[in-house]
Amino acid sequence: MKYALHPEALEEYLGAVAYYADINLRLAESFINAFESGIEEILTYPVKSALDSCPQLSQDLNSGSCSGRLPGAVRNDEIA
Repeated sequence: MKYALHPEALEEYLGAVAYYADINLRLAESFINAFESGIEEILTYPVKSALDSCPQLSQDLNSGSCSGRLPGAVRNDEIA
């Protein structure tokens, strides 16, 4: 798995790891494993991950609306 984090995101991630490690090393390990599993899911299924993390996006795409947050949408019936 290969990915890069924005420097501020990396700083926040490392801070969270340190915070959990101060509480309990197993807790920090669980946090790291959950984070890496999430990244792996995103890299493997980027569209599914986006739709799962943003139910409104999924609803917008299925309905063809844009709810003011999307510049447009493609409905299933518009795909040839």
